[in-house]
Amino acid sequence: MIHALALDSRKNERRLLKAIKPVRKRAGKVRDLDVFSDFASQPQLDGETECFNRLLEYLRNQRQRYGRKLQKVAANRSPQIGKRLKRCGKYLDRALHAGSNTGKKWSVEAAALALQLQGELRDWPALNRENLHPFRLKVKELRYVLQMAAASDREFVAVLGKVKDAAGEWHDWEELSGIAAEVSQHRGCDLLKQIRSTAERKLQHALTLANRMRKQDLARSSRRPRTRAAGKANSSVPLALKSASSLAA
Repeated sequence: MIHALALDSRKNERRLLKAIKPVRKRAGKVRDLDVFSDFASQPQLDGETECFNRLLEYLRNQRQRYGRKLQKVAANRSPQIGKRLKRCGKYLDRALHAGSNTGKKWSVEAAALALQLQGELRDWPALNRENLHPFRLKVKELRYVLQMAAASDREFVAVLGKVKDAAGEWHDWEELSGIAAEVSQHRGCDLLKQIRSTAERKLQHALTLANRMRKQDLARSSRRPRTRAAGKANSSVPLALKSASSLAA
């Protein structure tokens, strides 16, 4: 929200983001390890019990390590975060109920960001293993912006969510594959093969959903006149504008 409404130009909001950052990063590590442990518990193969146990033990130890770091940094940063969140909330309330033009300005900022993100996603190079994760981050950001809008198209937001989740699941399996490769102590590990096979299936599924979204929701036809393309071939752009413009309503 702070980014979408360009509130990061304010001193309090900049310091709020700075205070949140280390908590968010450590919470992300803990979340990842919880997901990895859940995934690793699925492919229990005969004859690979030792590798399976070694992998789970490594994940549990890392989870405890990062869990302690998260507790420490959260306890240290919570007072500052709480104080700055209250200030941010009071500023939002004043700006939205004072009859000023701030709300209109926020709508313009959010609409501009939504259109920028959609343009980047639409013009993204051919999707592959190397660029799918950064593509997901853009999808995630656009979804967050549109979710704040009361008039947002729910179907389009749902499509963004499915693409985000599918690409995220693939990325998690890919990360788990790298960890399993480091932990495994012998060649030809069947557990590692199955994890890699699952990661590959998740990749293909995510690519299918992402390419379908680009074709159906973000496509831009160069064969049609510009006026028709703006109304039909690229209908998701005015939708984003309408959605983002209702943010301050």
